[in-house]
Amino acid sequence: MKKITFFIAVALLMVSFTAKAQIVDGILYTPINRNGLGERVPLVGVMASAVIMPPSGDLVIPAQVGGQNVVAIGPAVFSKNKNITSVTIPSTVKDIMPSAFSECDKLTKVNLSEGLLRISALAFTNCDNLTEITIPNSVFAIGQTSFAGCKKLATVNMGNSVESIDAKAFLNCPIKKITLPSTLTMIGFAAFAQTDATEWFNLTADQLKPTTLTEVTAKMDNPVTDTSNGSSPDWRDFNDLAFGMTAVDTSKKLIVPAAYQHLYETNTPWSYFFASPSTDLKDTKVSNFLHFNSTNKTVTVLGAKGNMSVFDLSGKVILSQKITEDNATVSLNNLNTGIYIFKVGKNIQKLMIK
Repeated sequence: MKKITFFIAVALLMVSFTAKAQIVDGILYTPINRNGLGERVPLVGVMASAVIMPPSGDLVIPAQVGGQNVVAIGPAVFSKNKNITSVTIPSTVKDIMPSAFSECDKLTKVNLSEGLLRISALAFTNCDNLTEITIPNSVFAIGQTSFAGCKKLATVNMGNSVESIDAKAFLNCPIKKITLPSTLTMIGFAAFAQTDATEWFNLTADQLKPTTLTEVTAKMDNPVTDTSNGSSPDWRDFNDLAFGMTAVDTSKKLIVPAAYQHLYETNTPWSYFFASPSTDLKDTKVSNFLHFNSTNKTVTVLGAKGNMSVFDLSGKVILSQKITEDNATVSLNNLNTGIYIFKVGKNIQKLMIK
């Protein structure tokens, strides 16, 4: 009782010094103005900054308090709450700050809204009963250890704008399948790994165990990018131990854009998976640059030059030929009936050969 009285006294003192601070449903909301030059997550409004009376059951964060948008959930505000069972975050919230909901043992459901930009470090770590999370398409960053230790988190629906998944973000989560968006340029150390270690701050490579993932769909065009026009490759920051794997495991499937399968197969951590090309044309740079003539079983390459590779659906190169002139015609007599993926430069098209 003394502890609650103390917090109320502190909150009231804060309110007396900050006219815009308000207490709503036992939660203190205080002004924030973080809108500096280059700030990727501008925060102008109010944020949930302290708990006066601990909430329970279904927690719904309001979109506005005192006419101001609620733009952030402050650090450790609801950490170790033992009674919250679900959380709904409005679209006005841009940032869930470090440890905001960490160790909420009874939390089973989290509803995040489009508009959220960042899930910060430790935000939901060790939420033992959280089973599923959908990352909004607006989120670009998932922080370090943000969902680590959520031992029932088996389903993660990844948003299509995520650029970075930081170290240990999903450590010790029993995820089976994941789709990584085309925007992704960074996966940190042990992001999807497992470990028996009880202390994660100084986690080392020899403490890691392989990921529980059995299927990864990687929509990135290329795990390697060249920013110097071919003179030297600039490796994207995909950590070798992101999945805790150090050897090939053919039971773990990697689905990648067909045009770049060979790069995935030869660069870690992707080479530890069994790679196969995506058959979803939405995952590739598709263009209708081929004209198939079924009478004489030839294909005419329209307006594309370079090395032509033809893949079957297992990813095996069936035919390779250099295209040096416009509207070149290529014989397909050696191809059996089936579906094939054709690539010339950055042009990709799927054809059915009859």
